[in-house]
Amino acid sequence: MMISRDQGRLLLPVRPGFVILSITIATVLQIALMLIFGRDGTWLPNFLLLVLLHWVLAAPRWINLGWAFFLGLCLDMLHYGLLGQHALAFVCMAALVLTLQRRLPHFTTLEQVPQIWGILFVGQIVLTSAGVLSTWTWPGWGAALKPFIEAVCWPTVVWLLQMPQRRAHDKDVHRPLAM
Repeated sequence: MMISRDQGRLLLPVRPGFVILSITIATVLQIALMLIFGRDGTWLPNFLLLVLLHWVLAAPRWINLGWAFFLGLCLDMLHYGLLGQHALAFVCMAALVLTLQRRLPHFTTLEQVPQIWGILFVGQIVLTSAGVLSTWTWPGWGAALKPFIEAVCWPTVVWLLQMPQRRAHDKDVHRPLAM
């Protein structure tokens, strides 16, 4: 079990089925946003990336660099872009999260925001650089806002993904899980 710093309570172990379900929902949401906004949505947050980074931090045994590469390739195919562009950026960001894996859980989700913003900013630089070097087209200044918007969405994504872990196995008034 893991202790959540925000609520001061123990979290239940992560279920692999919920991890896969959350990644699937984030992928469907990403496809919907892409269909609605098209190429004009360069400023929109990448919820698939946020879910991926959360699970790389919370469950690194299950969701690791291989998943980051695979999901990045899937996003490349959805965007009809350079194959490997998102994969490279996702792997770089997941590697940074794994590097900070022992440090980040000691902070609350609001205290994690500046560190996650730094990771997202580096990933956006890698993504934009790969796109500009391959196609010689600039995505626009809306892409510079993307790490800020994603960092603001981070606490909400973490709160939503930890919801199933906060409930108790059995309701026992004599032995609560809250500390």
